[in-house]
Amino acid sequence: SQSSIGLRYKYYVKNIYKYKFINNSNQIYLYEELPLLKNETIGLNYKRVLGENSTISFSYQNEIYSKSFYFPYYYGDDSNYNLDGETILWSSPNTSISSILYNTKFNNHQLLFGVDYINQSYSSANIFESNNIDIQTESIFGEDDTKKMSETAIFILDNFEYNDIEFNLGARWNYHSQYKTRISPSVSLMK
Repeated sequence: SQSSIGLRYKYYVKNIYKYKFINNSNQIYLYEELPLLKNETIGLNYKRVLGENSTISFSYQNEIYSKSFYFPYYYGDDSNYNLDGETILWSSPNTSISSILYNTKFNNHQLLFGVDYINQSYSSANIFESNNIDIQTESIFGEDDTKKMSETAIFILDNFEYNDIEFNLGARWNYHSQYKTRISPSVSLMK
């Protein structure tokens, strides 16, 4: 039997700087609210060949995205534009996906069995001014909160030929934590 394993990692940061010109002072200053975006993704894949006609594979991926704001004059006096800033996290969605796939050939049928699991959470918080009383940037949800949901899917696909026609038959069962259960059959023919 043969096995392969793969690992992926991605880290991305983007600072967005915006400037404004103030005519009466003939100066250029940073905007009061500047986005800072981060994305971190890690993935792992494992595949094993089982005999001549079958493979099994496992995969996992986790992605964390965050959006913060840099307030360059957070502790200072806005009218003087003295840099005394703070970076504050505003929102953070997180998604993890796990999959198992089993692929095999039986007579003239190419069969694929699979299970997917997706787990998502989304957090967002109000950002307060330095006095900790007034809201400077409101949460996506209007208050500090975390929304969570998950989805599980089990599916089977069958690909075969009959009388020079290629058939693809499938069925997928989904359970979603918010929308409950759904079954989706699929049929396609190709000549």
